[in-house]
Amino acid sequence: MMEEFTLSTTSDDMTQISRNGRLVLTASYRRTYPTDTIETSLDSECEADFKFSDLLPTLSEIWTHRSVASTIQEGDSPAPNKSTNDYVAVYTGPIHGGASVCFTQFVDSPTEIDFDIPSHHLVDKPEMRHRAEVLLLRNNLKMIDFKGSASRDGDPWIITAAWVRQEGEMSTAIALAESLAVAACSTTWPDSLTPADIVQALKQDLAHLLVGHLTEGSEFDAKELIDLKSSSWKIELAKDIAQFANSPTGGLLLIGAKTDKKPGGVEVFRKLAPLDLNPRIELTIPELVQKARDIADAHIHPMVIGLEIASIRTRKGSVMYVYIPPQNPSIQPFIVLGEDLPGGGHFFSIPRRRGDGNLPVSPKEFHRLIAGKLW
Repeated sequence: MMEEFTLSTTSDDMTQISRNGRLVLTASYRRTYPTDTIETSLDSECEADFKFSDLLPTLSEIWTHRSVASTIQEGDSPAPNKSTNDYVAVYTGPIHGGASVCFTQFVDSPTEIDFDIPSHHLVDKPEMRHRAEVLLLRNNLKMIDFKGSASRDGDPWIITAAWVRQEGEMSTAIALAESLAVAACSTTWPDSLTPADIVQALKQDLAHLLVGHLTEGSEFDAKELIDLKSSSWKIELAKDIAQFANSPTGGLLLIGAKTDKKPGGVEVFRKLAPLDLNPRIELTIPELVQKARDIADAHIHPMVIGLEIASIRTRKGSVMYVYIPPQNPSIQPFIVLGEDLPGGGHFFSIPRRRGDGNLPVSPKEFHRLIAGKLW
């Protein structure tokens, strides 16, 4: 449902927009060359729990009759690349850390969001760009442009972004600006990528965010290929899924990725190795995905709730991922059933994740487990 805003003119050159009786913004306008300019800022007390597009119809009552309209902070001039385009924008700031945000709507184009973030000389440009992309990714935004340089004087990073799919509330972007301000000056900024981050990065074709920043561990594992025609590979895949299901955090298995071994034996993501370009894989990608699902159903008990097995098409080619969300402890442990044994029955195991490896439950631990459950 679209928010309802009301417009009131307080003087010849001043207009206020309110929502539910509370002031949202005050817009003043004056004649400038080559544009008519509307200078607009959110009120400092405004809770921006609405979308910028909800505000636009009311703003349009001010600017549609002008050939070109812009909104800028008082004393500034329209940016050169915007001076010849019809657009409307709303500025907010400064907020935490001296950051500010400007929402801009061009004619027949998606909303753009400019984040003005003070820089710090200890965080260089490549690192800040990486941090910004990760934070944008987590907030359903994608980077369009990135400008600036690290400076002792706090010269700004200008980060331009747009919503990836569904538009979010203005408050989301304002909160994100605070996170960007922290990231811009922190020498110990946390860089860990969650399984959900990894999947979203791949879906947005941002695999470069993972290079050098993604290591195999308790929540992530990578394989270059799998051969699901082989019995041993089938059981190996089932064990990989079950070990994440038996952990408190769940995890992600990425198939179609190459890693490098670093000092200490840690495997670090190096690049994608698309499955559809690998001559050793005889199945099509849809067949591979379906076979992996069938293996999980046949060899893991009980069923893993929320298990997601799918492929992603990137500019390099297709990869496959297996996402295992955290499971209810009451249905753990998850058991992997092996092939039939001579004389009937089949072997089984209870795999669990330790670091970047698999640690099966020992016979003594298994005995204690069933003793506690049955007696």
